[in-house]
Amino acid sequence: MSNDTSSRTGILDPRVPLGKVYVDLTVDEVLEACRRYIMDKNFDAKLDEVYNNDHNESWDYWSEGDIT
Repeated sequence: MSNDTSSRTGILDPRVPLGKVYVDLTVDEVLEACRRYIMDKNFDAKLDEVYNNDHNESWDYWSEGDIT
């Protein structure tokens, strides 16, 4: 990664005003952030597969009785 803290990266997208936005990150930092975001999304999807697939959604499904 670059040590140049003054680098800014432009992101071109028609959904933002003037079609571009600048972030105070280098291109390498933006790409790393994108990789991390993709990994997080994949991890979340795998968690959803495990915990939302025929599992009891109650927080106390393991409980043998009422909590007093």
